[in-house]
Amino acid sequence: MRRHTISRKAFLAGMGFAGLSLFAERPAHAKPEPAKPRNLVFILVDDMRFDAMGFVNDYYQTPHLDALAKRGMVFENCFVTTSLCSPSRASILSGQFAHTHGVLNNSTLLPEGTPTFPQELQRSGYNTAFVGKWHMGGSSDAPRPGFNHWVSFKGQGRYRDPEFNINGEQVKRKGHTTDLVADYAVDFLEGAGEEPFCLYLSHKAVHAHFDPPERYQGTYADKKFPRPASMANTEENYRGKPDWVRRQRQSWHGVDGMDLDNLFQKHEAALVHLHQYKGLSIANRWKSTQTRILDPIRRQTAHVKSLPFWQFRGVYWYFIRRTRMNNKSIAQQFPA
Repeated sequence: MRRHTISRKAFLAGMGFAGLSLFAERPAHAKPEPAKPRNLVFILVDDMRFDAMGFVNDYYQTPHLDALAKRGMVFENCFVTTSLCSPSRASILSGQFAHTHGVLNNSTLLPEGTPTFPQELQRSGYNTAFVGKWHMGGSSDAPRPGFNHWVSFKGQGRYRDPEFNINGEQVKRKGHTTDLVADYAVDFLEGAGEEPFCLYLSHKAVHAHFDPPERYQGTYADKKFPRPASMANTEENYRGKPDWVRRQRQSWHGVDGMDLDNLFQKHEAALVHLHQYKGLSIANRWKSTQTRILDPIRRQTAHVKSLPFWQFRGVYWYFIRRTRMNNKSIAQQFPA
């Protein structure tokens, strides 16, 4: 895939000139047209490797992410400041560093009064929804400020037969959380009216311990994940690194403390399930979760531009190699 590289300075300069050109071409007597609000879809995937995408690593088969990347933009130099679940989630919502928003671990609630972008959108007339994993303080799954519609669960949740808090009501469901969360997201999109909307879709997948449905197990059975050169237990790889890097190898977070082949098999099956596409050893044609999400967006946004985001936290990479903590996002815009 051809990639376009542009520096931050050049990007900002280009945007500035573009803005000036718009004003320059407008007649002095013309009234500015009111800007149409964009619909926003933000998709957060948990513990997905930063390179677990087909356009980055051809070991993976991720056609929907590849399509987003091809028609959109990939940010290759985005880095987390706190590579831990709850603090990073709080930063995404608030735009603040952890020392400001105060969520320093995985058990702290987002402090009351913390400003978030859904609250601002809500004040501007957006219909806002949160669907999926909140995970800032596992003691509560109650609806949070800034969302008109709420579907979530406590803490890490569970992959099978979860219990959701739906707008304050506890609802037990049968099935796999990845499927159910996608269904709730589609229900919201298909029910969206004329007002602009923001959907914050936060998957539990592909967080360990991986538990893909039976229909996806064995998807990558005929493939072996290629080990990176940096994984080798050599002095060269330890040079310049702290001693804990060597000690970590035998821990349950370390590459020698886990059954990597089995782990990769389950992880890849969970990733395939997240994307749900026909290919490899999948016998039936499963309708894509991502397609099910994007189709309603296209139908609902014939009158307004929509800007979906796909973002994923690189915490699993942090677990394996803590010296490199990555966070990247893909954005795609559908023209009106």
